[in-house]
Amino acid sequence: MQEFLKTKVIVPPLNTKVVPRYELVNKLNDNLQVGKMFCRKLTLFCAPAGYGKTTLTRIWLEKEKESTAWVSLDEHDNSPSLFWGYIITALQKFDRNLGKNILHFLNSNNYFTEWSSKSIIVPLLNELMEREGIMYLVLDDYHLITNSEIHQGMAYFIENLPPNLHLVVTTRSLPPWPLAKWRAKEKLLEVGVNQLKFTIEEISTMLKLYDNLLLKDEEIEILLTKTAGWVTGLKLAISSLLSTKDVEGFIKKFSGNHCSILHFLTEEVFNNQEKEIRDFLLETSIFQRFNSTLCDQITERSNSEKILAKLDRDNLFLIPLDEKKSWFTYHPLFSQILLSMLKKHYYEKFIHLNQRAFDYFLQSNEPSTALYHSYIINDFDKTAFVLHHFPIEQLFNLNHLQLIHKYFQNFSLDILKKYPRLILYKAFIMLILGDMKKVEYYLNLASEVNSSDEGYLGILTTIQVYYKIYAGKVCLTDVLETSKKALNLLPQGDFFWSMATTVVCGDALFFSGEFKKAHHYYLKAYSIILIIKIPISFYLPEQRSLLHYLNLEN
Repeated sequence: MQEFLKTKVIVPPLNTKVVPRYELVNKLNDNLQVGKMFCRKLTLFCAPAGYGKTTLTRIWLEKEKESTAWVSLDEHDNSPSLFWGYIITALQKFDRNLGKNILHFLNSNNYFTEWSSKSIIVPLLNELMEREGIMYLVLDDYHLITNSEIHQGMAYFIENLPPNLHLVVTTRSLPPWPLAKWRAKEKLLEVGVNQLKFTIEEISTMLKLYDNLLLKDEEIEILLTKTAGWVTGLKLAISSLLSTKDVEGFIKKFSGNHCSILHFLTEEVFNNQEKEIRDFLLETSIFQRFNSTLCDQITERSNSEKILAKLDRDNLFLIPLDEKKSWFTYHPLFSQILLSMLKKHYYEKFIHLNQRAFDYFLQSNEPSTALYHSYIINDFDKTAFVLHHFPIEQLFNLNHLQLIHKYFQNFSLDILKKYPRLILYKAFIMLILGDMKKVEYYLNLASEVNSSDEGYLGILTTIQVYYKIYAGKVCLTDVLETSKKALNLLPQGDFFWSMATTVVCGDALFFSGEFKKAHHYYLKAYSIILIIKIPISFYLPEQRSLLHYLNLEN
């Protein structure tokens, strides 16, 4: 006689410190039932480990606890007789005699064919149909079931569920059921990562559960960004915050390498994968975004499309970036752990892969991405090479100013002199950041360098004009003459610096009272702005004002 573990068929207790998640619960209840009949057959919670699937299920069904049968599945439940035995044992909560004969049949059979599977599912469905009142059946952690016979039997079971029974399944990967057909017939509600991840309001609510933990709004936003709303990541962060005196310092340093996060993701996720999947995860962790072609090219494999499809099915912290699921990224904390493991245990491979990626993106005319790969392996000469040779609008169009500034902070004086245009860029960045002493230092350094670089003197003259304006050394006649000189020195097609100088010409004329001439220069600058398409946050204040003004005028 088969013994069934009673702790696997009880509804797990609900933690006292939980976020109610009213909006999600309302969505789960929407169009769920009419009277004592369910309108849909299945609610499927599908997301990676730690996203709160089980907790949300408990919150949702708290008021229906007496009407809920629960099975906590594990990897040992892949015997069809054991699997269905646990389902029947759980359902006997409603009637001790329910499925009694079926259990006897299961215990007397050593073989479980497709025919015998239906032979027990049909009478079970009939017995359930005869019961009065609604019932919920929860199958928790269904991803641990790998037996195809069980999957086939479950598909048949769901197709023929009586209207008084609703099935709830939590899983890390999509089961091999006819989900598309059920979606089309509106018999299925799916709840995934996008619904399960916490919002900033829910994080604030979670923090209020802990009396002595007060965070600023900007600190909460940092937590949201670093965890991407991952519930377990947030809980582990809060646990550490409660025991630290330096809250601000912890939040700034919080990453996937934090010990509790590292332990959870390595034990629960990474170590449970096959070697081929582990290798793929490590090798592709160098990318900020990736598709199968890029993965094949850099990792020198040919099956990336197949592996990505599996990772997506298995919800392995893979985030699609488009509707077609062509491009992906990893969850930020998971990505940090993978990259750290690659660097620590396979350092030569870490260098080799990033070098290949650098060459690939440079040849593909994607300098911003190439920069990332040279920078993380501390190849500052390659980083300087990219910054020096590519037009500034290409580099800054895809990156924030602070990131570019971070690249420059690692350049020695020798590297700056090797790539003299970088001295000018450094001066310009300091100008934007308002550090006038450093602007003066780098402009003096730039003046001492003999550069054959076309456009060097034009850029230097342009930045000198801006420096005089910002330092309060303004003479309108001198500004206009110097700006026109800079325009003549700049090569044709150098849009960014031409735009910057043209704006200054317009300003000098405007404040001299020559409005029509000023307007001519402003329109010319605006036409250049439309070509280079740099985010407005990068411009200097007067350039932003011009852009807003002309946008309104047009």
